[in-house]
Amino acid sequence: MKQPRVAARYAKSIMLSAKENSSVDKVYADMDMLHRVIGESKDLSLLLKSPILKEEKKLEAINAVFSGQVEALTLNFMQLVIRQNRAASLGEISEAFVAMYKAERGIATVHITTAESLSAEMLAKIADQIKSANQLTSVEMVSHVDGDIIGGAILRMGDMQLDESIKAKINSIEREFLNA
Repeated sequence: MKQPRVAARYAKSIMLSAKENSSVDKVYADMDMLHRVIGESKDLSLLLKSPILKEEKKLEAINAVFSGQVEALTLNFMQLVIRQNRAASLGEISEAFVAMYKAERGIATVHITTAESLSAEMLAKIADQIKSANQLTSVEMVSHVDGDIIGGAILRMGDMQLDESIKAKINSIEREFLNA
């Protein structure tokens, strides 16, 4: 069960600790890695969410996987979360931290869906346009290819979406005819 408020509170606390220790960028790299590892490793995800496994086993697993790989602050934080019986929320907490970090730094992640893959040059031009239009410091482009949209593009940034695909325009015309 997702608990975004819990994740946001924990993410805020690690952010404050990282700021006090002047290690925000290092903790960001750790939390980004943690989020990716939990997302990619079904075994780790199931281990953290298991109500059967004891806290000690979860701590052993986290120490085995991340000891020497992450900052001491990050490892201590993960251990604290597990001791407070919130191991299942580690993925959400890391995701919330990454989002908080990007928001503070003016970094946006933009998902673009097109019928055919775009060149790196075209993606860079689109990123520059989005960056200047929204006063951002950086834009991370994530490209998706979906032939079903026929042509055009769908842009998603946060909770905003701009659908300028041919498929969307055809569907709009179809709805107009049906309602006429």
